Amino acid sequence: NVNDGKEVWKQSYPCKGGDYPGPRSTPAVDGSVIYTISTDGDVLCMDAAKGTVKWKKNVLNELGVTRPKWGFAGSPCIEGDKLLINAGKTGVALDKKTGKELWRSADVGGYSTPVAYKAGGKDSIALFSQKGAYGVDLNTGKELWFFGWETAYDVNAADPIISGARVFISSGYDHGCALLDISGPQAKEVWQSKVLRSHFSCC
Repeated sequence: NVNDGKEVWKQSYPCKGGDYPGPRSTPAVDGSVIYTISTDGDVLCMDAAKGTVKWKKNVLNELGVTRPKWGFAGSPCIEGDKLLINAGKTGVALDKKTGKELWRSADVGGYSTPVAYKAGGKDSIALFSQKGAYGVDLNTGKELWFFGWETAYDVNAADPIISGARVFISSGYDHGCALLDISGPQAKEVWQSKVLRSHFSCC
C-alpha cells in the first residue's frame, strides 16, 4: 500500500536461482492485471488487486523454446490483445486474456524487452536476440528485417530505441552502439560507435 507501506499481497513459486538468484524482468501492468516472467520461462497473469493467478504458462515446456544462458530477462510487453515475450529468436506472442499461443519462434532469444512500433502502416515489434536485432510483424510473427550484432557471451540486453524509420542499439563487452535505417527491406547501418556501450540498461 503506497500510503502506509503495508504488504497487500505476495505471490511466489519455485524457481532455480542459479548464479544470480531472483527474477530479471519488470512486471507489466495492464489495467487490473499484472504479467510476469521468471528466469525459467514461467509466464504468470495475476489479478493486480489480489495477486491470484488467472493463468500460467511455461514457454520452455509448453512452447519448446530454448532458455538463454542467464535465463529470461526481458519484461513482458503488452500490445493490444497480445502479450509479447523475448523467447525464441524472434519472440513469442500469447493471448493476454488466456495465455493461448498466437505465434512463436524457435531457437534462443536475447535479454531485451520487445518494443512495439509502426512502420509503413504495419504494427511491428523490435527485439534484441542473441545474434542481432530483429523487426517482426506483430500479428503474424514474420521476420521483417535483421541486423547482425554479436557480442561476447551473446548478451544483447538493452532495449532497442525506435525513432521513425531508425533503430538505435547498444551492447556492453566493449561492443558499442549503432544507428540502423529500417526504411527498406533490409536494415542498414547508418553509423557505429564505441563511445556508448550500454550493457543492461536501455538508453
